[in-house]
Amino acid sequence: MDRAVRGRLVSVRGVTVGVGLVAVLALSACTVTPAGSPIVSKGTVESTVASKLEAQTGATVKSVSCPGDLEAEVGATQRCVLTAGDGSMLGVVVTVSNVAGEKVDFDIQADTIVTPAP
Repeated sequence: MDRAVRGRLVSVRGVTVGVGLVAVLALSACTVTPAGSPIVSKGTVESTVASKLEAQTGATVKSVSCPGDLEAEVGATQRCVLTAGDGSMLGVVVTVSNVAGEKVDFDIQADTIVTPAP
């Protein structure tokens, strides 16, 4: 499912996070709204981002929060917030790179600055 992963890892307050990490993901979780627009549900985006970044970085991901469903349209973007196990936060941008039927590929780009836990 993953086709590319680039970036480096840094340790912030004992948590390893990806800096500049790019992951290309393919999902077969596209649905069509009553208006006819294909989407990837908010929950699917959040859980996929969390599991993929956790697997790729080895860091504990407490949660990922996205503002809503992601349009299954090339170029559609969404900014999410990842909360690590220690409470530190990292912005993540999700961008749709390809749509083929019900298969949606999207890139995940993590910010380079981590917000420390309060």
